Amino acid sequence: MKLRQISTNQLLRSCRTRGRNKRGAQMPEFAAALIMLVLIFFIPVLDLAIIPIRYFMTREVIEQEVRELSHADKLSHAFAAVYADSGLMDRIRKIGGVEPKTIEAHLLIESDKDLKRVLDVTKPRTISKDWWPDSPLGPYTYRLELRASLEIQPAVMMQFDPKIIGLSGPIPAQIVIASPWEHLARNPVTKAFYVNE
Repeated sequence: MKLRQISTNQLLRSCRTRGRNKRGAQMPEFAAALIMLVLIFFIPVLDLAIIPIRYFMTREVIEQEVRELSHADKLSHAFAAVYADSGLMDRIRKIGGVEPKTIEAHLLIESDKDLKRVLDVTKPRTISKDWWPDSPLGPYTYRLELRASLEIQPAVMMQFDPKIIGLSGPIPAQIVIASPWEHLARNPVTKAFYVNE
């Protein structure tokens, strides 16, 4: 077998004409572009998708609770269930990424004759006789309302300043849901309406 001898000049000329192998040369640029794509596009889109899901799941939990409370025997029982028990707040926290701050119960009494006449009851046993179901000033519509203020976390919380709501900080939200109060009868013992007990 004959070996061909190559001079140093020939070797250098050969390397110059062939050049380097360009396969994989775009990988560093692609990696940087991929990181930017994830940070600028995919994470905000994921956050925009998960925040409404968490919001509507929380709404559903509160809506179910207010429907159950509107069937309570007495208004004091419904209010006690909201304020004395942390069960509703625990159910909201179990959704994940939702932190309830406050939950308030209100009984709204609206006049069917004059829609501007509304009484907002925040404590049981404080409804005057003018607002009772048998009042001559009636008829009235009774609605139990829950007002929840909460914070909804994004799916991926980014750490940077200044805080941007929805990316590096939670979104504050307010949910208000009402259900008709069902029990408008009188207590046969006390003769008072259950809605005012």
